[in-house]
Amino acid sequence: MSDGTGFLRELLVATAAGSVSAIGTDPAVLGIGTDPAVLGIGTDPAVRRAADLLPGRVKVAESPARARARFGGREAFGCIYTVAVPEFHTDPGEVAALVPLLAPDAALWVFDEAGPGEDIGALSMRVSTVLARGGFVIVDMLEHGSWVAVWAAAAGRDHG
Repeated sequence: MSDGTGFLRELLVATAAGSVSAIGTDPAVLGIGTDPAVLGIGTDPAVRRAADLLPGRVKVAESPARARARFGGREAFGCIYTVAVPEFHTDPGEVAALVPLLAPDAALWVFDEAGPGEDIGALSMRVSTVLARGGFVIVDMLEHGSWVAVWAAAAGRDHG
């Protein structure tokens, strides 16, 4: 199963460059493959852009709470990505509540932008700490410009 890494790396770079519309449209190139459904969380335009690129494959929720209300117990996602969602800075409970929405071997990607004067390394560590306290293991962290992407997987699952 593809982990969506190619797509999400491209999303990170395009978001950081301010040109999300520059992302290609071929799902194979984007790295999504034939994974189960994808869930985007957040109100940033990049969340909607992915849904536009993969009609019917990407569902969108504005917040973790809305994602749980809409899809909890009814759907499992092969990839969940979030863009600029404040809960991932402070609330391990909100993060942990996403685990039931993940299919086995699923990836959770958290994208966020450092604010003015904020250290990107400190942002990476804050997000990683919240994810770890919410029951995730960190697979990788990427930094580009003022943007960070943290790739995580639910702890206690086999991630191949």
